Amino acid sequence: MIQIHHADAFEIIKDFYRQNLKVDAIITDPPYNISVKNNFSTLKSAKRQGIDFGEWDKNFKLLE
Repeated sequence: MIQIHHADAFEIIKDFYRQNLKVDAIITDPPYNISVKNNFSTLKSAKRQGIDFGEWDKNFKLLE
């Protein structure tokens, strides 16, 4: 059976874990940890330095 969930990835994964569900795939496309200061620029705007996506994007613990 195929099920598609459109939800906050953090919350739905926690919910799956609590229910002891097993899944074959989780596909997400978030821009994680890109609010940090960097030398990012685009061809249209070389002045823009990074993008602030809000607090949710600033608190990631990177895995090693």
